Amino acid sequence: MKKWMIMMGAAALLSSCGSYQLQTVADIGVGIDNSGATATVTESTDDKGVRSLSVTPAQPVKISFQARPGSQGAYIEGYKITGDIINGVESSDLPKTVQGLNIFVPSGYTCPKQDTLQSCAPTDKDSFPANGVEINKLGIDIANGLTGLAIAKRGNVFRRVSFTFYGRTANYDKFEVSVTNVEGSAQYVIR
Repeated sequence: MKKWMIMMGAAALLSSCGSYQLQTVADIGVGIDNSGATATVTESTDDKGVRSLSVTPAQPVKISFQARPGSQGAYIEGYKITGDIINGVESSDLPKTVQGLNIFVPSGYTCPKQDTLQSCAPTDKDSFPANGVEINKLGIDIANGLTGLAIAKRGNVFRRVSFTFYGRTANYDKFEVSVTNVEGSAQYVIR
């Protein structure tokens, strides 16, 4: 009996070696860099009392995508703005959809030939689950449209936007991934 159990355990161990459980969906992480998403309106008054305004534009929010270990590769096809709050007031004109993106996100495997254009095959002997190559191909401007509001109120304006990115996996299955409360602003400075 004991010998039979050892043989069954060894058989189970050998049958699990060298095979990967392929994920049937994309498990894509989204990175957000909004460090430059602030426009600045500067009001100054000269010696004669004439007021002038200058605007320093904001940078777009930088969005990156990365497959998590073991994930299929995927294509990001577009996004929807699912939430848009300016100074605490939610927009009633939602969702807004942007289509026509074609951003390839390589699979969550690592191998010697991996790059931004080619996924590693999970069945290759040299492939191992790992974070995929990070793809930084999308910038979305959420702050520059706020400068008119900042000028009108002669004060700061804050915005929080929520996105749902959608696309298809390497097996043509649909998927979505959401990001909430991405912040941008317009500062009003008086000098």
